[in-house]
Amino acid sequence: MRPRVLLVEDDFRLRDAICRSLSARGYQVQVAEDGVAALDALAQGEFQVMVTDIFMPRMDGVELMETLQNHGIGVVAMSGDTRLDGQFAKLVTSLGARKLLVKPFTISELESAIQEAVAP
Repeated sequence: MRPRVLLVEDDFRLRDAICRSLSARGYQVQVAEDGVAALDALAQGEFQVMVTDIFMPRMDGVELMETLQNHGIGVVAMSGDTRLDGQFAKLVTSLGARKLLVKPFTISELESAIQEAVAP
């Protein structure tokens, strides 16, 4: 059984493409356009993993991960900012992200990251 995924991404086209790709591979996916919408979704449903963009309006991925520390959900962080350095990777890891993906990435890379995020 595939884990239930909450996908948090502010870019509609990318959010839609990732959602369609994961759904076609058997994942149950719910989407949110930012951290505020993600918190609403988390309050209403149970997810095994959250895939979240880092830089978003209203509430970004870092704030979202800070809010969810010790929540028990596996986290995959993603960003299109190629300037991400080791310090930033350490920050998102310290906040609970199991993997940091730099956009663009393949759906296979995302699937591997999701599996890593839900592994004990």
